Amino acid sequence: MISNRYECDLMATKRNDPDYEQVSGYVHKDLALQFRIICATERITQSELLEEALKILIETKDKANRLPQTADRPSEPPPPDPQPTETKPAIAAKAKRGKAGKSAS
Repeated sequence: MISNRYECDLMATKRNDPDYEQVSGYVHKDLALQFRIICATERITQSELLEEALKILIETKDKANRLPQTADRPSEPPPPDPQPTETKPAIAAKAKRGKAGKSAS
C-alpha cells in the first residue's frame, strides 16, 4: 500500500513539475496490455517505462540519421565518372555495309 501512495505522490510531483510534459496517443489494445504487463512485472510506472522507450527510440534514430564525421578521416576525392563507350563508329560501319550491299545487288 505504501508503494501506491508513493506512486501517486510521484505522479502529482511530475504533473506539477515544469520539466515534464504529458505525452499521449492511441495504440492497439494488445500493445497497451503488453505495456501494462511489463510495467507491473518490472514494478515500474508507465511514465518511467515510456520515458525509457522514447530515449532508446530517439538514440536509435539519431545514430541512423547521423552523417559520418569527415574531420576524423582524410578527405578522398570522389570516384571518376565512368567514360561513355563510343557506339557511333560501330553504327556508322553497319550503315555503310548496308548501303554497299544494296548498291552491289
